[in-house]
Amino acid sequence: MTRGEPGAAGGGTASDATGVPAGELVLVSGDEEWADRVAAATAVRTSRLPADGAGVADADLPTDIDGYPAAVVVDGAATADPIVPFAALSEAYPDAACILAGGGGRVARDADDTDGRSVVLEYVPDRDPAAVAATAEFAVERRTHRGYPVARGEDDRVAAARAVAADRLASDGLDDLARAAVRALDATAATVALLGEYRLRIVGASHDRLPSVVDRARSISTYTVLEGGVHLVPDIAADPRFDTGSRALEFDFRSYAGVALRVDGAAVGSLSTFRDVPGTPSAGDRETIRLLAAVAEALLTGATQPTGDGPAAETVRSALAGAVEADRAEDPAAD
Repeated sequence: MTRGEPGAAGGGTASDATGVPAGELVLVSGDEEWADRVAAATAVRTSRLPADGAGVADADLPTDIDGYPAAVVVDGAATADPIVPFAALSEAYPDAACILAGGGGRVARDADDTDGRSVVLEYVPDRDPAAVAATAEFAVERRTHRGYPVARGEDDRVAAARAVAADRLASDGLDDLARAAVRALDATAATVALLGEYRLRIVGASHDRLPSVVDRARSISTYTVLEGGVHLVPDIAADPRFDTGSRALEFDFRSYAGVALRVDGAAVGSLSTFRDVPGTPSAGDRETIRLLAAVAEALLTGATQPTGDGPAAETVRSALAGAVEADRAEDPAAD
């Protein structure tokens, strides 16, 4: 299974494959002079979109983790219809802060105009470029626009996730581990993933149908990295954190069990398992997933894989051997 490598973020007007600029701050305005003054007033990297936000609504999500705007600033006084670019950009980038500069009386719209999407705006009544830039910088630096909790030391956690060696991520061992988790726990699906600033990047998966990238706002792993043990969600559809917008529900998954994966003490990602029925795993299954997570951490760091005794350890060894054997049967050339 081949998965996209994270790309390096570019400044200025660099764009990703979708045509959406890959900057920290996206400016939408028909007033180029005003946009230039906002860009000059901020230390945050900026990029531009046309005043109508053209091309955003139909854009596919970019696959690189870094190409994600932290904030979107729409010039309410020099944009034909301010709510349109907000609606399009918030759909593609749910973690981006939405900041409206001026023109506050021009954003009352019917639900049909935004396809029923809710857009939460931070309003800056004064179009003063310095005030707009300061508001955007505060949103980016403090992550005030996130709809989920962020742990202390988040910058260090994200840096550790990005520092995981690319050759470790290219190994088939992570896919084998995900398949082993399905075997060992009688799960419907499983993933090994790294959690970046804005997206969850799946680096090992039990099935090809699973996505390679998930927006952090739509991922259960966003909460898993905050847990010290096994994170359980007995009924995803009944949990107010995930009952709307979770990608897990789009795949008809109903329950979740996962463990944070740590590298040098930092929770860089998760081992996640899903079932298509509500429920809670047994104590034995919870021990098994903890052991599988330890194997995943070893794969990510190149450390010696842990060994152990007892039923859970034997289950893990058997499941890993079975997953590798199944992989070879599907691809004889791998031998």
